[in-house]
Amino acid sequence: MRAARHVWAWLCLLLAGVSHTGAAFSAPPHRAGRLPGHLRCADKDEGLAPLRRPLPAPYNRSEVDILCSRVLRLENILRNVCGAMMHCDDMALLEQEAAGVGKIFRDASFTESRKPLFARVALQDVLAKHGLTATPPMPTWTREIPE
Repeated sequence: MRAARHVWAWLCLLLAGVSHTGAAFSAPPHRAGRLPGHLRCADKDEGLAPLRRPLPAPYNRSEVDILCSRVLRLENILRNVCGAMMHCDDMALLEQEAAGVGKIFRDASFTESRKPLFARVALQDVLAKHGLTATPPMPTWTREIPE
């Protein structure tokens, strides 16, 4: 316990000495402008420019064009997939059946319920949120000749 007090007293003395002799350890005036920001004491120091992060490397125009075309392609794929799901006849029939059932209950106690969540409505909401519209698939009709 006594040794800890002595160590603490020495540390306090050393720190007090450092704070009084801080001027002796400061950078010379001709190098003051080159100090990094984390070594500066105050923002009020005059003549020191704030630190600036280096700018990222500029992108080539061809790289930007490639990325734009890939994003456009992904948007088109998303429109087509969502359109196929939304305008699918099977989906419409299943949702009609689910709408006829009514509320959906969590368990057999019938205390918690919710309305059915339809995939087509959810997909429309997602597309509308991102400013997209679904592209319905082109129907292909075939003529069947009776034998």
